[in-house]
Amino acid sequence: MSNAAEHIRAVPESGGRVPPSDLDAEGAVLSAILLDVDAFDRVQEILQAQHFYADANRRIYEAVVDLNSTGRPVDIVSVAGYLRDKGRLQQVGGSPYLAQLSDATPAVAHVDAHAKVIREKWRIRQLISTCQRFSAEGYGDYGEVQGFIDQAEQAVFDIARIPD
Repeated sequence: MSNAAEHIRAVPESGGRVPPSDLDAEGAVLSAILLDVDAFDRVQEILQAQHFYADANRRIYEAVVDLNSTGRPVDIVSVAGYLRDKGRLQQVGGSPYLAQLSDATPAVAHVDAHAKVIREKWRIRQLISTCQRFSAEGYGDYGEVQGFIDQAEQAVFDIARIPD
């Protein structure tokens, strides 16, 4: 991994394990968006910024969404300028990381599939987080048993109902 991308490495969270993510898919989607104006149109119904695991990638996607919503062009120059103006350019690895994304061979033909992988990994992270929360609460004062179980079941059901 290049120095520009060092900051997006996944940091082990619970028990030394890294939550499910696909940084290659995240990079491929951002690369496609930065190089092909139509790629964002293809993924904006699938992805939200919160679906990205790497903070840097999430911030870049947020910039793309904001630029697009105001009718400004979405390319490496406008994204870098936007992030610089917001004081976030260095937080994402600076211009070198954006250049690395734009230098990558974009998988524009498969951008939808990569976006779906990012969203699926996010759904699994949501499930893990919800189960961990209920697991921790189960060791404390959880109140009435059936009510607690019903709450856990509803939380998992809500995640299951999130469209693919």
